[in-house]
Amino acid sequence: MVLRGCDAAVLSRLDHYESGFGYSLHPVEVQEPDGPLQAQVYLPPEGISAGEVWNLADWVRDYGALAYEASSESYVGDGSNIGG
Repeated sequence: MVLRGCDAAVLSRLDHYESGFGYSLHPVEVQEPDGPLQAQVYLPPEGISAGEVWNLADWVRDYGALAYEASSESYVGDGSNIGG
């Protein structure tokens, strides 16, 4: 998934959330139908290796509610309106 049109405020909130897990932005090149695109991706700290094959439905079942709560708490007081 490529997030386009991400303004500074959105990027700041993403950085804040992802940094809580030690993730940081790194430049990458992704292939689109019209050719390569320069982008950025959040990656974990060095030394963390991939685990089992990831499945969205399993992640939602196991961590979705906790991740939603953590992201909601992360933005309390910053003027964001996430989750309604």
